Amino acid sequence: WAKINKVVAYKKKLGLDEARKRSMDRHLNFIVEQTERYTYQLMQDFATADDTDGGGGTDGGGGGGGGGSATEGGYGSVRSFQTASDGVGGGSLAPADFEDGADDDAFEMDVEEQDDETTIAVAEAEALRRGYDPDHEVSGLSAEAERPMEELLAEYRAMQA
Repeated sequence: WAKINKVVAYKKKLGLDEARKRSMDRHLNFIVEQTERYTYQLMQDFATADDTDGGGGTDGGGGGGGGGSATEGGYGSVRSFQTASDGVGGGSLAPADFEDGADDDAFEMDVEEQDDETTIAVAEAEALRRGYDPDHEVSGLSAEAERPMEELLAEYRAMQA
């Protein structure tokens, strides 16, 4: 009977692990889909902002085209959402659009993962060895923070083209 109890306990553990994995997969899919929707909404907002800034129709169209090429160049799932939402009539960010939304409340994380700070320390040491200067990056970011938003958008739009 001890062996049978072990087999039953093992099968029960497998079932629980599988249910937890399915729940985590649904939760991950929900987060990915929501992120894709937010990304698409931001792309639309930036394209709309470019058109209304008075920068001319050519610049606004270039910004929208740049966003389109970015979606084709590695963000295929965002592109597929874009085409799906165009057919439906817009990308609503409502959680009711998700078929598994109700099951996400039941998600519980059983195992707490700890950050592996040694990996971070090794990566930072390697970057410093290769000549990375964090002070230079901070000063560059500070200078970029002082620049007007329109100037930054124009620069990043030019990088995408």
